[in-house]
Amino acid sequence: MAFFFSALNLLVLSAVALATKVIYYRVFHPLSKVPRPFLASFSRVWLLYHALSGQPHLAHIAAHHKYGPIVRAGPNHVLLSDPKHGPMYYSWDKSDWWLCFRPNDNNLTFSTES
Repeated sequence: MAFFFSALNLLVLSAVALATKVIYYRVFHPLSKVPRPFLASFSRVWLLYHALSGQPHLAHIAAHHKYGPIVRAGPNHVLLSDPKHGPMYYSWDKSDWWLCFRPNDNNLTFSTES
């Protein structure tokens, strides 16, 4: 009987942790206002599903048509389709990990070539 209660407690705690994560990412996260597919607001499953389909670029294009030039594709993943929104992207708060890879502020480019 003690095992049942501990398993039930574990299940309840897991459900509460998942619900807390979903609420945080959908409501309180700094990127919560960026338009996105439902699943992409709290999970990378949306990205994984389309990556495994073999043509994620088609999903990205469709998302931009539906949600606009800025799309949240994961909890901490943003897709831009218009370079004029780049300065806004760079103005958002970033983690310390991201900042260590930030390019020189004097030479911001939004393409693969300088």
